[in-house]
Amino acid sequence: MPLRNAGYVFEHTPTGRISPMLWLILGVVLLAIAIAGGAIVHPVFFVLAILALVMFVTGFRGRGARV
Repeated sequence: MPLRNAGYVFEHTPTGRISPMLWLILGVVLLAIAIAGGAIVHPVFFVLAILALVMFVTGFRGRGARV
């Protein structure tokens, strides 16, 4: 049922769809979170990989290993 107010007609038609603009905003926000997370996590993995290589080359077997 349309509502009439000062010459404007407002119709409420629930379609259950989300606006494409909302999807765009959501995509940009998720992309920013992914980039920020990758910028933090990637260097940590790099340092862990370097540490693992150093431990492998030096023959480090961990604490308490008596072999």
